Amino acid sequence: MKKTILLLFVFLLSQNFSYSQIELKGGLYASIPFGIFAAGEYGLYEDIGIELGVISNPGVDLGQTHMSGTAIMINARYYFSPRYGLDRFYTGIYVRPHTTVITEEITNFFFPSSFPTSGSITPSSSSFEYSRDSGVGVGFLLGKKFVRKNKYFLDLNIGFGRNLGRRVYDIEVPTSIFRRGNNRIGLDFLYSFVFGFRL
Repeated sequence: MKKTILLLFVFLLSQNFSYSQIELKGGLYASIPFGIFAAGEYGLYEDIGIELGVISNPGVDLGQTHMSGTAIMINARYYFSPRYGLDRFYTGIYVRPHTTVITEEITNFFFPSSFPTSGSITPSSSSFEYSRDSGVGVGFLLGKKFVRKNKYFLDLNIGFGRNLGRRVYDIEVPTSIFRRGNNRIGLDFLYSFVFGFRL
């Protein structure tokens, strides 16, 4: 995969680009839960574009779990039979370095020797566990861009690949915490819902 990406960039750098289209876009990206996405895409040709973006989740509470994170999204796209340039169906490859910080609240209950006949047991205290999930997602994109009046557009896509170099560890004590779940299998999946306009 690294050799393929390197050959792609060498090929792109060796070309004489006569087409220049710049797009700004923003929306929701699911590579980080509830991630907000901001990006720009540059058209090298009418059917080839390079996108660079930032995905950020300033913080979301999921029950007793708080998640926040950031990622960089870099992808190269090939558009099939574009009508206005950089539109309609496309495929591509992406590279996505990412980091997510997870805070879990652990509720500690005190159980007396005899349970009350009425009322409920209340938690006596809580403790917190902090962990970090980081890696680099590498994979393929499939999507479609709907352009209106060659100005505004809606960009939908999905991506799938592998999460390389993934590490999940305690922040305070940097040891592996893969034992917490069985979902750390190195697969990478994402999708986006993005609006934008052309300059």
